Amino acid sequence: MSTTSTGEPLAIDFANTRRASRGVPVELLPDPAALAAWLLDHLGDDLTGALGQAELEGFVAMRDAIRALALAANDEQTDPPDAAAIVNAAAAAAPSWPQLVDGAAVQRTEAAAVDAALAAIARSAITVFGGPDRQDVRACGRRPICIKFFVKNHPRRDYCSPACANRARVSRHHERHKGEE
Repeated sequence: MSTTSTGEPLAIDFANTRRASRGVPVELLPDPAALAAWLLDHLGDDLTGALGQAELEGFVAMRDAIRALALAANDEQTDPPDAAAIVNAAAAAAPSWPQLVDGAAVQRTEAAAVDAALAAIARSAITVFGGPDRQDVRACGRRPICIKFFVKNHPRRDYCSPACANRARVSRHHERHKGEE
């Protein structure tokens, strides 16, 4: 399983490009330039200039499909068929194969770079939601204030990040001690 700098699988990290600030959803991919920056940071692919509004809409549709799959996994429900169809179509649009290049395995494809990037995210989603990690996909314990997802990698983990866990502890402390002053 490929993970990103946040420690989450690529698909979960991509799903978390929709976040919340004080309970209000925040879009981290508002334009093609923001998407290009995210792809460069997470996949190493520089697609600056190759992404327009149509491509952005395709990536946002993928992100929303992954979020729907994550919510279904969190709630122990079956996958929404339309979300699975979006992920499967993107994965099929850019078949890839490994090649040995100078002692390293490299993934190759004949698809356009944009399709290959979308397919990489789709393959990560298929790995997460079609494998053993599915049972560990969780919504942050601060939901609905935080709308991020994570793969529970420790029995005591209930939050997407240490920051959310700390905010929850502070909130519980505040509630316990309210009115004592």
